Amino acid sequence: GYDIRTKKNYERTMIQFDEIVGLKNLFAIHLNDSRAELGSRIDRHENIGEGYIGKEAFSFIVNDERLQNIPMILETPNGDEWYKKSLRLLRDMKNG
Repeated sequence: GYDIRTKKNYERTMIQFDEIVGLKNLFAIHLNDSRAELGSRIDRHENIGEGYIGKEAFSFIVNDERLQNIPMILETPNGDEWYKKSLRLLRDMKNG
């Protein structure tokens, strides 16, 4: 994974992504927090703001002008109520 938990690391990751893959080639973003720490090589999804990535990183994503027209797919555990809670949280972060 990539460390996007701080603004500096998020920007560094986005620059690297653009240089290697190209933002023009980004067609969708998969959103979920993580139950495992960075570098654990474990991909276990968590609800937005409830895991090791943290709320701040998702605020960087939803407020990034470069990503405004990119579809974002939410894949969080624990059913519809938690899904709705994560969506509400993401929407509240927008420009906030």
